[in-house]
Amino acid sequence: MFNINLLKRRRFGKKEREYKATVDKTGEYSMYFKNPLGGPWVQRFEEELAKYHNMKYAVACSNGTTALQLALECVLIEKYGADYRKNAFHPKICTTPYSFIATASAILEAGAEPVFIDVDPVTGTIPADRYRGRDIPRDCQIILPVHLLGVPADMRSISESQSWDYIIEDNAQGIGATNNGRLCGTFGDLSTYSFQYTKTITTDGEGGAVLTDNTAFHEMLLQLRSHGSQYKDSPFLTHNFRMTETQAAFGVAQLNKLGRFLNTQSVNARWIRSHLPSGLEAPVIKEWHQPSYFLIPLIFNERDAGMSRGEFIYRCMKKGVDQGVPGASVGLGYQTPLYDKPLLKPYKPAEPLLNVESLMQSAVWLDLHRWRTLDEVKQEMEIIKEILER
Repeated sequence: MFNINLLKRRRFGKKEREYKATVDKTGEYSMYFKNPLGGPWVQRFEEELAKYHNMKYAVACSNGTTALQLALECVLIEKYGADYRKNAFHPKICTTPYSFIATASAILEAGAEPVFIDVDPVTGTIPADRYRGRDIPRDCQIILPVHLLGVPADMRSISESQSWDYIIEDNAQGIGATNNGRLCGTFGDLSTYSFQYTKTITTDGEGGAVLTDNTAFHEMLLQLRSHGSQYKDSPFLTHNFRMTETQAAFGVAQLNKLGRFLNTQSVNARWIRSHLPSGLEAPVIKEWHQPSYFLIPLIFNERDAGMSRGEFIYRCMKKGVDQGVPGASVGLGYQTPLYDKPLLKPYKPAEPLLNVESLMQSAVWLDLHRWRTLDEVKQEMEIIKEILER
């Protein structure tokens, strides 16, 4: 069985401990009461994250879900006014039901309603041919595409479309992915990130950020994040969604490793995709995008495998391939469309979303490639080959 502690040592090391120690030495763990921009580590993390994306602004926050809520509230306030929550109608946000629940729950938290549309059967993301179709209400003028598992949505087509007043990218899983050579997270009016423990890089377990080039949105984000910023009166509802100095210090160390982590993901994922045993199929990579391979999405063919997906996962667990932790897991992915979650059933589309339903029944997600050597990957894939060829 692969040593999980080895993965942790490769992910986290001297710099993380050193940077966190500087915060411990000062004892200044959260400095917003002195400066609405936060302390020096928060500001440094934001500057380096924005620089990586060649964007003007990054605003760090407590997690990826609050990042989504902040971004959504920015566009809703600008479009409908500071008191939009008091209106009788609920703004509509077009998005995918093939995502983590935070994509939709943040929409509800922001006082809006999700409008779910089908996904591309290959990428699992919102496709270019779904704009302003019969399944999208005319008053739905905000879109929230998700870069699922590091696979880019078709952002060039979305951004060139005349259908949307605002675009918010959910880039929680897509840091480092590109669309036509351009980084995901740089197409929309705002983009959101998660630095939770399972992500490629983390801010000490939890964390998030919103990126934008819009100065007005940046000012609004600062107010929304921290009780109106400097505790001034604000015309709209504000929050405590702040990131601590310790989280930011950890994040700076992780950002410095991002290029190496992404290269490892890419090299190992490409090898896996080109050496899959019968029963596992890799979707074709479209010519216009380059995934970051946060996870590796595959299609499970039960006929070729001679077993069910559930049996395959069970055997991977018994063999120690699936240990249920980042870098050592094999899973079924999302097994319930968001519109079938109890809270979201009122927003279920009238017509079935066939591609979403199909992926729910056939997807397998591999996470055996991050922070690994290629030799280790090959050993794991040999075990999977033995499982499928029994």
